[in-house]
Amino acid sequence: MPRSWSQPIPVMIFHLFLNTKKFFAGKMTNEQKILVLEHFRRAGSLEYTASVLRCLHGDIGCEIERLEHSCGENAHLKILWELQRL
Repeated sequence: MPRSWSQPIPVMIFHLFLNTKKFFAGKMTNEQKILVLEHFRRAGSLEYTASVLRCLHGDIGCEIERLEHSCGENAHLKILWELQRL
């Protein structure tokens, strides 16, 4: 019987799943990938990671401004920084 999406994946099974050779070799099936992504979505992992990346992007921007204030403008660095925005 297929697992219901409303049922949580037990932590022990999830860790065993992640520690398989197929996971590290990049040979997961599409169904396995979807299952893992769904678990991450339900746990809020993707949103949390995005918020941390946005915060770090802002911090890096402030550091670039500080450096430019003392060393002069660096257009290439600013472009590279902007390209990293989510």
